[in-house]
Amino acid sequence: KVKLDSTTDKTFNGTADVTDIGVSGILQIANGGTGNTTGTSTSASKLSTSRNLQVDLAKSNSLGFDGSADATSIGIKNVLPIANGGTGVSDGTVNTTAWAYSADGTDRFTTVYPHFNLGDNTKTFVGADGEVSSTTGSIMIGQGTQKTQDGDFNYLTYKPTIDNSDWFRFFLIPGPEAPNMTKVTVKPNTKYTFSVLLKGTGQHEIYAYKGWTAPNTPWSLQINLTSDWKLYTFTVTSNSVIPSGSVQFFIRSNKATEINLKKPKVEEGSVATPYMPSASEVTTADWPSYIGYSNTLKLGKGPTDFTWTQVFTEKSVVPITNGGTGNANGLAVGQSSGAQLRYFDDLNDIATTIQYTLNGETPINAPTDAKSNFGFVIVQTRDDSGLGFAIQRYITTANEEFIRSKIGDPHYYWTDWKQL
Repeated sequence: KVKLDSTTDKTFNGTADVTDIGVSGILQIANGGTGNTTGTSTSASKLSTSRNLQVDLAKSNSLGFDGSADATSIGIKNVLPIANGGTGVSDGTVNTTAWAYSADGTDRFTTVYPHFNLGDNTKTFVGADGEVSSTTGSIMIGQGTQKTQDGDFNYLTYKPTIDNSDWFRFFLIPGPEAPNMTKVTVKPNTKYTFSVLLKGTGQHEIYAYKGWTAPNTPWSLQINLTSDWKLYTFTVTSNSVIPSGSVQFFIRSNKATEINLKKPKVEEGSVATPYMPSASEVTTADWPSYIGYSNTLKLGKGPTDFTWTQVFTEKSVVPITNGGTGNANGLAVGQSSGAQLRYFDDLNDIATTIQYTLNGETPINAPTDAKSNFGFVIVQTRDDSGLGFAIQRYITTANEEFIRSKIGDPHYYWTDWKQL
């Protein structure tokens, strides 16, 4: 008989039983032991002593845990999504804005304010089929391309008679053979998006040419057209070195197909925003005429999730009592005459220190006079023009919530107050 707590040797000659035989060495895990002399298992179904774990939502640190003591103040990582009960943002802001060209928000709905088109002459294509040396703007089209008026726009129709016909070109940097065409500064290592409305038949291909896209990234997009107008988008990443000429997007079509095209646009970034002319061609009518505001948490918000207000573009003064500024220079109430809303620097300061009452006449010092969210101004600037926009929010003592908005341009005025 073996005695597990003994290491004594015993002699056995077969004449009698031997008891209290000692053991030597360590019983390994594979044979049912612990593999050590401390009596501690390397793994267990539970701790021998229960421990408490506590998460501190205000911290982001990691914390080691070996079971020897409680672990408190465990930090967190990333942002809690809306689907899991969070806001989905890291700045605590749930207010969102949208833009549209109709009162219900369905016409060209977008949550990203439209960027300017980097190209000229994308509306009517006047002269785009002329001699290369005299062509202006950004568009060059092949001979035999038909133009058809569609409201304020023209759309193009092309029916190739040969294969591999490169009939439509949108130049960002033209070559020396086209000295009068628009030249754009293309940034290295930057995303650019080409978008266009197309319909027709057959298969066609959009190319980013020549050698200006980053290596090992897509530089062509194959598309199959239908009889309905559809928006096609193609995003590329520019190379670290940009060629000095012939930087363009072009469309290649084959015979026995048809292609119709309108509203081509190139913009910086990976999102195709609604069509806009270039900065040199834009008019007041081209800007979105309605702004939407939403303070609800929801994934994939659509037009019905926003409260829409019309953007005033009248040249006359809109009185303060009607939601205007009460002046003709586009200034917000309380701004000095030299501080135009167009650049938003002063309004940004005002947004952090002074809020306004419902009629816009009496300033309130938010930290001392206002309850939470009594007066709140959102100020955002746009990437490509510095115009931006502002949304002013007002909550009455009866918890009635109102908003109004203003685009940062002297021709735009505060909208009417609208109850949410």
